[in-house]
Amino acid sequence: MKELRGSEIHLSIALAYQYIGQNFLYLERYDQSLNALWKCINITSLLSQSDSVIETSAWFHGLICCVYENIDRPSQALHHCKNSLETFLRLDKTLEDERIELLHITLGDVYFDLGQFLFAKEYYLKSLEIHEKRFPKTDHPNLGNIYNNLGMIYIMLDEYQLALENFQKAVENDKTTVQYIGHPRSAEN
Repeated sequence: MKELRGSEIHLSIALAYQYIGQNFLYLERYDQSLNALWKCINITSLLSQSDSVIETSAWFHGLICCVYENIDRPSQALHHCKNSLETFLRLDKTLEDERIELLHITLGDVYFDLGQFLFAKEYYLKSLEIHEKRFPKTDHPNLGNIYNNLGMIYIMLDEYQLALENFQKAVENDKTTVQYIGHPRSAEN
């Protein structure tokens, strides 16, 4: 068994707190989630700032964004999500990185919650572009979500034909995705 050095132990503890924070998020215990995720940030701030530590810390900010989004604190969610995305891009993470796509979707969600529909549309379209580069000509659960989000944006912008087209794409994608993952029921029922 490999012996861990001091910084690796601290990073390992931070990652354990990340999983605790994520589970509290899933359980909708948001205060406890934030508490655990802030411990992650505090631990990584004490470590030497290698690219891997900076990247890990950026993801922690992305998770904090999700918590703030769930407790209806969009300005704080926006701050942490932008911080996370800017850090990933500064580290030259490729657009094929799933986290980049998810952060664009989340930023779209936050801007939607703020009523800033043009910004939301911009981030959803960018997430669609990233998704299509990652999974050309395939269906994926994120794709249906993106089309559905775009449909909602187009309704808010009074562009009903575009809304309809995106909702239809979402339904078609979801039918294919359900069949693809071997769901026991037909998507037609």
